[in-house]
Amino acid sequence: MALVRFENIVIGCIMKYPARTGLIHVNGGFLAGQYHHTCTQKKQVVDMKILVPFGTTEGQTRKIARYICSTAEDRGHSCDMYDCAGDDPAPDLADFDAIIVAGSVHQRHHQSAVADFVRTNIAVVTATPNALVSVSLAITLDDGQEEAKAYVSDFSADTGWTPQHVHMAAGAIRYLEYDFFKEFTVQQIVYKGKKTMPPKDGGNPEFTDWQALGAFVTSFLDRSS
Repeated sequence: MALVRFENIVIGCIMKYPARTGLIHVNGGFLAGQYHHTCTQKKQVVDMKILVPFGTTEGQTRKIARYICSTAEDRGHSCDMYDCAGDDPAPDLADFDAIIVAGSVHQRHHQSAVADFVRTNIAVVTATPNALVSVSLAITLDDGQEEAKAYVSDFSADTGWTPQHVHMAAGAIRYLEYDFFKEFTVQQIVYKGKKTMPPKDGGNPEFTDWQALGAFVTSFLDRSS
């Protein structure tokens, strides 16, 4: 359940004086018009409980889910992660004030465990302030925006869920964990005819724009509180 607290914030105030005099006395002289001084007012802040159900294949979306929670916690909210493919039972979604689902795209589809989670909990997810973070490599391509949007549309059609807010995040390439078949799959499905894959000597190249992700999460939380 969301908790309400108050913070003192400093705002700039302008004090205006009657046009009849137009002058105020300051340190032995006169100042016309208006002057500034500091005012303090209380701002209502809602502390929410956030759930981040996620699915990860190579680990990048787990890292993204952690970042989402870290961003929420930095703003005074509480946040729980839930691995949709894990063995633990799902938490009671009614206990949460907002839900941010994070899933990654592999071979043109989001994880089936994430889709199953959404379908199973569609009524509560829809009734709660919600968002989707869709992670893919397509968004790293010059012409990949429409392809990344198509993945979101397919996920929505598959689950029956239309997210209130969507962020398309870039993933990572895990060269150090890939076998020949996995590397070949990424090269042929994602990059073929579009862009040269990054060099292997860079280790595991990461493309996630953390600043953009943080801005999205902050905006979503502000709208939901």
